[in-house]
Amino acid sequence: MRFLLKEISNLSPNYAIEGQINDKRIANFEPIIKKSLQNSLVELMTRSISQEMTQSHLGDSVSAPDALPPEPEIQETQEEEEPGAEKIVAALEELEAVDRIKAITNSSSQKQRDIGFKKVTAYVGVHAGKPGWWFLRLYLLSKRKTIVTRLTVDEVQTLAPNFQVEELSVTLGDAKSRIIISDISDLEKLSPLVLKCFETEALKHSA
Repeated sequence: MRFLLKEISNLSPNYAIEGQINDKRIANFEPIIKKSLQNSLVELMTRSISQEMTQSHLGDSVSAPDALPPEPEIQETQEEEEPGAEKIVAALEELEAVDRIKAITNSSSQKQRDIGFKKVTAYVGVHAGKPGWWFLRLYLLSKRKTIVTRLTVDEVQTLAPNFQVEELSVTLGDAKSRIIISDISDLEKLSPLVLKCFETEALKHSA
């Protein structure tokens, strides 16, 4: 993990880690980096196993006299390894988004409530104390980046008038609205919304 954090500037200079990479900083990045590495390894293993099974099946189906000589092994190119790198960069973007949210909520009267996050396959849930007490869900892994909230569309449109807001179906539980963003830097523009979502959820559990 220390190596990855040092080399991240080679993957994407925008997410270069500045300053000393100490144990505390590594601990902050550890959950998402581990998850990204696990996903990348599973993809590589699945691809290799699939290739082996395909070659084995073809070998069994060809008779010996007509069998062709094996083709030379082709080494994987850098382009084939890029998806893993992209996942790590995306994971760092998720961590940066959580840090931005924490900075915004520092101005809240409810700031004594700890901000945490839970990484799920498709999104990161940001919560006020416990994973079930989430107030934002960040979908940042696709080109269409969105933020999901428990506020109604009308509430969100009032707090984020310059953003596209969509209503969510009841099948998504108590998630009610979704905001389309272009980049995590939009979180600063959405500070009033972030504060409202955080304080609404924190007050539910203030007792």
